Amino acid sequence: MPSTLHNTILARMYAIHQVVRRRSNDILGIEHLTLHQVHALMFVKSHQPVRISDLAHDLGISPASASVLVDRLVESGWIDRREGSEDRRVTFLHLTPSSTERLEAILAQRSRDLGVALDTLDEHDQKQLDDLLSRLLEALERED
Repeated sequence: MPSTLHNTILARMYAIHQVVRRRSNDILGIEHLTLHQVHALMFVKSHQPVRISDLAHDLGISPASASVLVDRLVESGWIDRREGSEDRRVTFLHLTPSSTERLEAILAQRSRDLGVALDTLDEHDQKQLDDLLSRLLEALERED
């Protein structure tokens, strides 16, 4: 494939990313969250209880940076720190009860926004796009 086409595809992927990010920032601004914090909340939601070291690994940041991120989320009422039941030296992260509902609302809004754009494609094109993105992601992950 000519490199011009590669550049065009990459430019379009970047442009899509920027639009989704801008719209997400509009939604997140109401909650005073960054995308990084939302990714942290989503990880905690799906893996809780979570150690800070596991969160740091998932986000690709240092444990110290993850600790600062968690401090901010604790201060704003999104996350609780709890001692481990078997080893009190270990701290686990959990979503607070109110943050679970708030996070679901944020994710639902992001899904609706993207759904509007995806609905401009017919079902066949959506399935084809899903397949192509899946294959591209698999190829990129193999190179890691």
